[in-house]
Amino acid sequence: MCKRDEAGAARGRHRREQALARGTSAARDSEHAVERASERGIDDEAVAVALKFGDAIPQAHHRTAYFVSAAAVVRAARVGDDIGHFMNVAVVVAPDGTIVTVVRSSEERMRGWKPSKSRRSHKRRAS
Repeated sequence: MCKRDEAGAARGRHRREQALARGTSAARDSEHAVERASERGIDDEAVAVALKFGDAIPQAHHRTAYFVSAAAVVRAARVGDDIGHFMNVAVVVAPDGTIVTVVRSSEERMRGWKPSKSRRSHKRRAS
């Protein structure tokens, strides 16, 4: 892992620790997060599970999303936790540890999956 990746991973761990240390009440820091959680039927337990077991995915504006993926469900099962019913829940955390929003989403969407738009792929199509 290069130094840049290590620094990003360390920041992500720090944000997760901040949000976990403040507990699930950290959602109260953002009215938007509270409203969206209520609208989307995502409770405090789902938020805590996403923060504890979720995959850290970098987002815009230096935010980090903690996403409960299939891999996260498997990791939790190894330590005896059944979190399958929380799959596809994501919690977006700001750099200061504030929970910005909570969503249900697919893994591809959370990771920003898009078809390749590099020059190389355009050249291949044109040929």
